Amino acid sequence: MPLYGYKISGLARSEKYFEAEKLLDRKLKGFSKDNAVFAEDGSITQRYFRENEDGTLTEVTLVKNITETAVLVFSDIPLKYLKFGGKLLYLRDIIPTFIMAGIYWGSYRYALTKTSLGAKPVMLMAVCAIIYAFICFASIKPLSKNRSPLRVRFIALGSVFTLFPFLYYTSKLMDYQTLSQVWANLLKTPVPSLIVVLIIMLIRFRISKRRSK
Repeated sequence: MPLYGYKISGLARSEKYFEAEKLLDRKLKGFSKDNAVFAEDGSITQRYFRENEDGTLTEVTLVKNITETAVLVFSDIPLKYLKFGGKLLYLRDIIPTFIMAGIYWGSYRYALTKTSLGAKPVMLMAVCAIIYAFICFASIKPLSKNRSPLRVRFIALGSVFTLFPFLYYTSKLMDYQTLSQVWANLLKTPVPSLIVVLIIMLIRFRISKRRSK
């Protein structure tokens, strides 16, 4: 019986399973790896093992359990890097998220400061849509490996690196008294972009719903 258990995901998602497998391949040095075992319900079990000097085996098992809808790791030894479950896997998102935020905000601020779009909300939102659509399209292939589509979208929009300027500029909104000043500062936040993203998501949802009928 394994002594330790770690939940990687509360859903039996393939990208989480393969992401965890890649991590274990890298971390479990000195371990051998069996072929994955597939169950009839679609569950997958991947066993790692190491033979000790006394002839015993140390095992680590990665499971995508369809019945319990979870991705789990069972281990005979403590795996400190899985102490917080699958949260460690999101560390690989930091660099691409930072790059995408830089691309997005660099493009957006250029469009805002170098043109007169700040006085034309509809045109500004159209530019936001074009920039965001281009970044999403360009990021699908390099970022989609072992990531869900929603996770790729969060990275493309800059995620936490977009949140920082949002909080900073929204905190400054009440420093102004005129509507034009409030609007000018609001344009520096991701609000126009988020409005566009919500509109795009709503349109895509309506289209997919009609196709499913």
